[in-house]
Amino acid sequence: MKIPIKKYVMDESLSWEERYHQLEAHHQKETEWLIEKLESLVKYTREFLERVSSIAWDTSEDHRGKARWKVRMDAKLKELE
Repeated sequence: MKIPIKKYVMDESLSWEERYHQLEAHHQKETEWLIEKLESLVKYTREFLERVSSIAWDTSEDHRGKARWKVRMDAKLKELE
């Protein structure tokens, strides 16, 4: 996955304070994008685990093993919160 934010290019004609503020703004954009991606991946992972858990719950033949598996999956889902 490539970050869609262009690489920072320093403008030598600016003062060091201006360059610092530009670099800080650039890092802020990158950080916000990464946080959004991470949140969407966590959401996707949670939804995927819920689907897998419900499928396994519906198709398991051993009810005791099924219950243990569901408890483990529920614990994993809580860890993601």
